[in-house]
Amino acid sequence: MNEAKESNTRKGVEAAMKNNMQEAEKYFKKAIERDEDWGNGGFNLLRLYHMQSRHLEALDLYKRLIQHIPADTLHPQVTYMAGDSAIKAGATEIGMDCYRNLHSKHPENVESSCTYSQLLIKSGRLGEAKKILMETLRFNPKDPSIKTQLAITESELGEYTAARRIHQTLVDEHGETFISNYNYAQFLSVMGETKEAIYFYERCLDIVPGAPEAVEQLNQIKRNKGNQLANIYGAMETGRYEKAVAILEEERKNIEPIHYWAAIKELPKDIRSKVEGYDQLEKDEQVDCLEIYEQNSAELEQLEDAIKGNESLVWNRAGKPTRQGRQTYELLRGNQKGIIQETKIRLQRTIKEYMANKPVLRKISQEKGLKNELSGWGVILEQGGYQKRHIHPEAIVSGVLYIKVPEETGSRQKKEGNLVFPCNESMEITPKEGMLVLFPSYLPHETIPTKSNEERICIAFNLI
Repeated sequence: MNEAKESNTRKGVEAAMKNNMQEAEKYFKKAIERDEDWGNGGFNLLRLYHMQSRHLEALDLYKRLIQHIPADTLHPQVTYMAGDSAIKAGATEIGMDCYRNLHSKHPENVESSCTYSQLLIKSGRLGEAKKILMETLRFNPKDPSIKTQLAITESELGEYTAARRIHQTLVDEHGETFISNYNYAQFLSVMGETKEAIYFYERCLDIVPGAPEAVEQLNQIKRNKGNQLANIYGAMETGRYEKAVAILEEERKNIEPIHYWAAIKELPKDIRSKVEGYDQLEKDEQVDCLEIYEQNSAELEQLEDAIKGNESLVWNRAGKPTRQGRQTYELLRGNQKGIIQETKIRLQRTIKEYMANKPVLRKISQEKGLKNELSGWGVILEQGGYQKRHIHPEAIVSGVLYIKVPEETGSRQKKEGNLVFPCNESMEITPKEGMLVLFPSYLPHETIPTKSNEERICIAFNLI
């Protein structure tokens, strides 16, 4: 390193040590721009950006840095900071590349392996996540963090027995830790074992009194069991519709927007018309059907292959409304490739157009905080398969893209396989290959069981 390089980098370090970050930043920039000292100047400037949570600038610097120094030769600390900033800046693929490099160099590192596996899980690459975790587990056979991640991965792969066994081992070996009890409680809740889930959430509060995560989960269970929503639906079931409306109006601020409008849709039309804002809902509630792929097209065949080839395809996935059918984990979230990415782009464009003239959905977006993130999963219904009646409270807009439709389901003379909106004056949709159906996430929906032994394949999705 020549004297100029040493001088600018050294001056930057000295300024940083005196907590003069503006001065330090100036010298580090000189070191890389004037002296091309990417190794030292770039490292220190990236560290400064990361320390100050200037993640977009750190990400931009990293992109420039790897044009001069190969990514796989960077110091692990540089790679870690770049990966962390990439994740926080929403650049998941770059973050994944960084953590892939970290794991390849240090497969024994628990923190980087857990983060890498989380990114893989979020992108639906469950098999890769499991492989990473198993590799790190060999170095750390008793580490609870790795075991917890492995249990989550096994569960999403549909290996519920294996997931339960790991969770039970964790609470046996680390029963005094919050995280072991919390994750087991979440698993039990998804499996529908509410009483057992409550027990472990309460154990969490014994360990960390007032822990907000456990309090929220317990409150959620209570809301599902006996809250005002239950009172609202109870009043409806006994024909006390005015009482239901009174509770709705009184509890408006305490009920999630999607649950609120879903409850209104359950009221008889002459009653719901009295609810404030319903006139706007009437204009806003339409179900849109349009064709985004041609029948028997190569794109639909590619989508069918992508769903059937997905490693997370599970029979009657726990906690989901699919019955007599298989369902994948995540298909659309993250930066996907090929036909999935093309489909995602088409869906995003179509949803944007769909929401343009829907004030209620825009209002819900403001209340919930629209992330503008698309999440989707593949569903294959077999003979007798159907979707139980449900809504999507976590989302704003929901929909389904039909990939393969049996002759029975595609027939307008038969109801088997139809998509039904029972609270929308029992509106029924006859599926068609290549058809996209969009609707508000508050609209209750279900499907009529199929009779055919042919597969009915679709992608269901949410905008959250």
